[in-house]
Formats: sequence, C-alpha cells, structure tokens
Amino acid sequence: MAGRLGVVRSSYARNEYGETPPKLMTLYNLANHFNISLNWLLLNEGPMHLKETKKEPEPSPGPPDDVKEMVELMERVPILRYKALLYFHDLKKEHKEMIEAAMGEQ
Repeated sequence: MAGRLGVVRSSYARNEYGETPPKLMTLYNLANHFNISLNWLLLNEGPMHLKETKKEPEPSPGPPDDVKEMVELMERVPILRYKALLYFHDLKKEHKEMIEAAMGEQ
C-alpha cells in the first residue's frame, strides 16, 4: 500500500497506527487510487465513493415553439383541438405499423 501511495513503508505504518497524520499528497493519492471523495476522507461529509455523487439531471429542451403555440391555441379554440385529434386518429389507422414501431422505440 505504501508503494501505491508513494510513501515509504515506515511513514505509512506511522499513519496506520495514528502516530502521525498522513500528508496531503498521501491523502490525494489514496483518494485517486480508490476513487474516494476527499470531502468524505477529510471531513466525513458526502458519499464515500465519487461514483455515488448525485449529478443534477440536465433539463430537457421542451417542445419546439411551434408545438407550444399549437397547444396553446388548441386550449382556446376547441375546433382546432378536435381537427388535430381527428387527423391524429386517422394517421394512426392509416400508418399503424409505423406508429407502433415508433412507440416501441421509447
């Protein structure tokens, strides 16, 4: 272990027995070698392993502006909503295999 951390064996032994604290470079090497968070190692805060660190999900881009506009209009103009739904149902009947294949990709 001393060799992996880049310290001499006697220094590592003194660290292990609590006689001396490890140097910062030793802690850095330990964290990198075992993928351990320095926050956890030094402060006992957060997850131990870096892979456990939660990442914020990226926001989805949302629908395009023309789709937003159409949805807003469909809420205000009922005939537009019914025409769009009628077209959608006709399209599903006419192109059933293509629609099912597209839905299977989700």
